[in-house]
Amino acid sequence: WRHKDSRLGRDLNWANQLSVWFNFKYPYPTANERLKAAAVGDKDSAGERAPHLTSPKALWDYMDSYDWDEDAYFSGNNIVAQVHQIISAGLGDTMIDFLNKKQNPETGLWGSKGGYIGINGLLKISSAYRAAKADFPNADKAMQAAIDCLTSDEYCGTICFQYNALYSVSNLISILKNQGTKESLESAERAQTLLIKNAPAVIRATTEKVKLFLRDDGGFSYQQNRSAAFSQGAPVAIPMTLEGDVNASALASTGTTRNLYEAFGLVDFKVPFYDEEDTKKLFSAIKY
Repeated sequence: WRHKDSRLGRDLNWANQLSVWFNFKYPYPTANERLKAAAVGDKDSAGERAPHLTSPKALWDYMDSYDWDEDAYFSGNNIVAQVHQIISAGLGDTMIDFLNKKQNPETGLWGSKGGYIGINGLLKISSAYRAAKADFPNADKAMQAAIDCLTSDEYCGTICFQYNALYSVSNLISILKNQGTKESLESAERAQTLLIKNAPAVIRATTEKVKLFLRDDGGFSYQQNRSAAFSQGAPVAIPMTLEGDVNASALASTGTTRNLYEAFGLVDFKVPFYDEEDTKKLFSAIKY
């Protein structure tokens, strides 16, 4: 039950995303649609809300029940997994006010830990700011902390560590550009200029760190010495096996590459992973 809320939130997000990708509508109101209806007084929808989504105080108390100092990653993960529900319930401002209060203004991060552990929390929490289209306090400090991690020699505990640092940079640049002020736009430009100036070092470091998770089967494992058997409480791989898993392979390939492009400001320019000849080889391989 530790991952109950994040599991439900992620499953809901994927269900909604799939309906967008494949252009279909569900034959019933989604949870987010019901939350929006409840927020404007629809009594039929009001009773279906989770207790922490019923009022600003309920959400504040719920968020305050997590350990933001020692485990900002877990805390932030639970919130960002529900961020669209929170916003749909009309509680986005409460969420941002709470996160602002918990941030360390000296580092721009959450919690007492720095390095990759601090950046892991930043990735989750900055994603909540990005979804809410909210201003991010002390963005320059958080950005520097994330950029420092990209080329550090700190141990990469999981395939997510470098991915999360890149994603955090991408999130922060997007947030700063969305703010649209002269100061925020200049801050985003400084960050991208710094990244481009150090692009060779960042790309080389990312390549070497990702290679630590490459397995003989051609895929990537979530940890350096084994795959991750569970994700958000759900079984996703065989326990204690040194083999590639889908989660890590996606993060190491398309996920990391996408975040590199976005961090460098190359959103409209991407070298494709595969071409038509690769497609023919795939169909030929699976035909038999």
